Amino acid sequence: MLADMEKSDPQSFILNCAVRQLCMTPPIRYSFLFAVMVVLVFLGIQFFLYSHVSSGPNLDLSFGWLKLHRRGDTWTVEGFHFGGLLVVLLLSALLSWLLLKLGRRRMA
Repeated sequence: MLADMEKSDPQSFILNCAVRQLCMTPPIRYSFLFAVMVVLVFLGIQFFLYSHVSSGPNLDLSFGWLKLHRRGDTWTVEGFHFGGLLVVLLLSALLSWLLLKLGRRRMA
């Protein structure tokens, strides 16, 4: 497929390869991987913090740092704890950093 692309338009093929090399330098690749890991770890932590209570048309959701309430079709925020969110984000970043360090050590 790459050979067909090179034959059809060599200028765009060269430009595409150059952009790919520039965009995925090791520092940028590491930063992108770190950001993806932080998001995934954050979502994983949310599964542990998640709890809900349902009573008929009412539903209460809690993520530890965010409490939501639904009555019928209306959602309201009952509580937002910025400190809790900050702790979860910092914990996500720390766990991601440790996982990436362990992964690099095993690859080397």
